[in-house]
Amino acid sequence: MLVHANKVRSWQWKPFKNSARSDNLSLLHWKRCDDTSSDYPFAKYSVKREILMYTDEQYNGVLQQPGWTRANTDHLIELANKFDLRFVVMQDRWDKHIHGTRSVEDLKDRYYSIQYRLDKLRDSESEKPKRPLYDADHERLRKEQLEKLYSRTREEVEEEEYLIEELRKIEIRRKEREKKQQDLQRLIKAADQLTETGPSNKKKKASATKKKEEETRSWRIQDKPLNAGVSLRSAKTKQALQVGLKKSKLVEQILTQLEVGVSPMPTEEITGQFNELRNDILFLLELKIAQETLQFDIQALKHRKETLVGDQTPAATEDTENEDDLFADTDIMGLNLDEALVTAGLTSSCSRKRRAASEIEKVTALLKKQRKNSKG
Repeated sequence: MLVHANKVRSWQWKPFKNSARSDNLSLLHWKRCDDTSSDYPFAKYSVKREILMYTDEQYNGVLQQPGWTRANTDHLIELANKFDLRFVVMQDRWDKHIHGTRSVEDLKDRYYSIQYRLDKLRDSESEKPKRPLYDADHERLRKEQLEKLYSRTREEVEEEEYLIEELRKIEIRRKEREKKQQDLQRLIKAADQLTETGPSNKKKKASATKKKEEETRSWRIQDKPLNAGVSLRSAKTKQALQVGLKKSKLVEQILTQLEVGVSPMPTEEITGQFNELRNDILFLLELKIAQETLQFDIQALKHRKETLVGDQTPAATEDTENEDDLFADTDIMGLNLDEALVTAGLTSSCSRKRRAASEIEKVTALLKKQRKNSKG
């Protein structure tokens, strides 16, 4: 059984009058009992337009027009009052036998010219009358063009569509040519600037560009909002790293070794620290690869020195061994980075080249020693 929270409003069959009507007609309709208004509620929307009337003096002074008599003008104003400026209906009810044939544009032109002149007489102080003039010639031309548009054949429509498409292609080609010309002008301007600036300025610009690139590394996870709409905070911990798949797998492997896991509890603090940890791991891997590159360069220089100088003193040998010990310690926070890099397949090409170069340098040094001994 349904129970209504509010009481049902009661209605009555009551009479009403419409103030917009002039015949004082009384009708009946359903109405709420608490509604005490007597007038029809939609009477306010029945707005009658103001039509200015003229006197004999005004007509003889400013309203006379060739082709229109006083009787024609009076009949026009009478129809305007009767049909509330519905000019299509007015043209249909126009008495052609007495006043001749008139088009809708003729009726509009005559009516609005009368209202414009009367408005100008009554408001002589204002520079611009309230009612605009009606351009009958423009309206006739518009209807004529519209009639031509609707009376086109299928072949004419297809031809016009073809011409429009060709015009669009021409515009696209023109824009492409302008863009190429602008690019060419920019290149010429840039070449002129490079010619004017010296080598010192070039070095400064190159160093500044390199520094900017280092500051904004592409692989770093930026603390920026996600896409618009509803999202979970855990999505921030799953942002893809801007590196290759192998490095991403390596980061996950190191996180597992640290017993952090790849999906921590996504609180606000943990989420920020987790992303910072991933950034630090990536930075550590970048340092490791840079270290291998430097170690390769050191080994190559060392073997070149051995080749040029000959036998080394024991002290120099100890120094190089100490230098090798500096780069041998890759066990950081319990993480063997060399082993992890090899497992992930990310061993630097420099480390492989370093081993190959060291072997080649050793063989070359032994051959030179044998040649010296044979000559001696």
